[in-house]
Amino acid sequence: MNLLPHWRSLRALAAVAQAGSSQRAAALLHVAQSSVTRAVQQLEEKLSSPLFERSGRGMQATERGRQLALRATRALQFLATADRHHPRSLTLAWHGSPLALGVTERHLQVLQALAESGSEGRAAGQLGVSQPAVHQSLQQLEHMAAASLFIRTRSGLRLDEAGEALLLACQLALAELRQASDEWPEPGAALQGQLVIGTLPFSTTMLLAPALELLLAQQPKLQVVVIDGTFDALVAQLRHAKLDCIVGALRSQPPSTELTQEVLFEDRLAVMARAGHPLATQPGLDWPALRSAQWVMPMPNTPAEL
Repeated sequence: MNLLPHWRSLRALAAVAQAGSSQRAAALLHVAQSSVTRAVQQLEEKLSSPLFERSGRGMQATERGRQLALRATRALQFLATADRHHPRSLTLAWHGSPLALGVTERHLQVLQALAESGSEGRAAGQLGVSQPAVHQSLQQLEHMAAASLFIRTRSGLRLDEAGEALLLACQLALAELRQASDEWPEPGAALQGQLVIGTLPFSTTMLLAPALELLLAQQPKLQVVVIDGTFDALVAQLRHAKLDCIVGALRSQPPSTELTQEVLFEDRLAVMARAGHPLATQPGLDWPALRSAQWVMPMPNTPAEL
């Protein structure tokens, strides 16, 4: 289920879940109350499930409504972080962000197409719309973000700093919608969707493989993709929502304040030598003796090397 076409309805859902009524939600969104009511009803019809319990005191989200509203709120908050109307050091609630309030499905699609193609003409062909339509959407997006998003060169368009920040926010927001879609099955039903895991050397065979075998035995409808790579490359993919998690040796500090680390177990290093090595029978080894030996060392800047 693709939730992106229901972006406006998801925004209304998040507002009602926070405000507790369609009237107060309309004030948050700066739209008519009837617009909010209609958007929520359309989403409930699409999902074939009530998202709120209505009473004289307002609207209370159902369990599934709260779950979906949480994902929608997170997606909107990611977009608010890319809004340049306020200092970047200021934490802005999503309903106070012109970008989060105004962006549409088309704006998100245009941004991604332009970033991939580097040309308004190629982006228009990719989306099946006219070049003026792409240009207009870009102008609207830059106005809502209060910043230029691309550097114009003879060879085409290239994202500037604000554009990179907005693209990252867009990718994280879309990842929230994908997660929301995967979480939507009836309570008690098997998990569905795709889990993408990044792995570092030595973590796949002994640690990850048995865990995945157990997981897939319990959740056979789940699709798992395992991608190996260097730490820096995997972190970049994780920050852009192309991975769900990384399994491997931890660093002393998380590589970014946006990421968290969780210890699964403590491991110890050991020195290995061939049978009959001269140092194996030498008592009282000291550093000069060890320094003169030939070593096979871990890669630079890895936990084992440090």
